[in-house]
Amino acid sequence: MKQAEPSQHLPQLRYAGRVLVVIGLLDILLMIVAVMNRVSYSSSLNIFAVIAGVFLMRGSLRAASLVRWFAFFLVAAMGAGVLALPFVQPLGLTWARVHSQPGASAMDGAFFLVVLAIMIWLARSLGAPQIVAARTRAGRPKRDMRIPSALGVILVVGLVLTSAAVQRSESAARAVHEARLQLGDGYNYHVSSLNFRSGPDGTVVHGVVTAWRSDAVRDIPFRWRE
Repeated sequence: MKQAEPSQHLPQLRYAGRVLVVIGLLDILLMIVAVMNRVSYSSSLNIFAVIAGVFLMRGSLRAASLVRWFAFFLVAAMGAGVLALPFVQPLGLTWARVHSQPGASAMDGAFFLVVLAIMIWLARSLGAPQIVAARTRAGRPKRDMRIPSALGVILVVGLVLTSAAVQRSESAARAVHEARLQLGDGYNYHVSSLNFRSGPDGTVVHGVVTAWRSDAVRDIPFRWRE
């Protein structure tokens, strides 16, 4: 039986690295364009993808293991996040956003699917037999990918529980009450963010209440000192 060449895994690592570098640079470019045009844009890829890609191009098995671990974590978290969305944000609000902002919603959906596809590809590509064999020859421990997958799901469960606690809090009830005084009963209300900042003069409560109906979505900031 022919044994695998010691460097057989390098082309796979370098290809994955080049893909990550290109993705990271494109993400950085999009972020710069968004900032220049004062458009909201957020992503966790950018510079991290570039750095990880450079290490993969250099043939780092450790980087391959870390990237694959993160890919499994993110795939699990994104999948669980889709299932948990109705528990974090009312379905009515989700549909109202899609209806009132179809272009932005389509872009967000496309970005989500692209990132998910990339993470699935990385998880499979960096677990290729030749890479696993190279890790074994190097004496590196085998990682159980059920751990990052479980952590991704646990993270989403924690977000769901936190969101439920926020919506039931007295501060959320006050924020919704103040927003309803401004817009009336023709809207539904949801606390999108709630933050506390303590200082020498007391605690400042601030955040955003999202008001929606079938044809409109409005974000209403709130702030008070306790």
